[in-house]
Amino acid sequence: MAKAAAKSTNPKSNEAVGERLRALRVSVTDNQSEFCRRVGIASNTWNQYEKAVSRPDLDRATQIVQTFGVTLDWIYLGDPSGLPHQLAVRIAAARPDVDEGGVGRGPIPGEGEPHERIGERGQG
Repeated sequence: MAKAAAKSTNPKSNEAVGERLRALRVSVTDNQSEFCRRVGIASNTWNQYEKAVSRPDLDRATQIVQTFGVTLDWIYLGDPSGLPHQLAVRIAAARPDVDEGGVGRGPIPGEGEPHERIGERGQG
């Protein structure tokens, strides 16, 4: 018998969006109340996002983008290409079993690239 697909195999699914948002919160702080206060979203609303009951509308997603530096493409599509390198590293550490797109472990954006391409000081 074939196993059911993991819930995060579709990076656009509510489950994948919720997992990315959970990883963002964990990478920023372990305190959900503090995280929600910073982004201006009620804790019970955030909890619904993490549990894939709902996903943030555009206004709330924009609040998350402006507060934490992620992108709408990352939130909704799982595309990590626009994430700042250090944030991508922290998020990846919060999600050791999946990559930033939500479909299996893969390279961290910027990993293995010359430092001057990822904006590190003292290079080039």
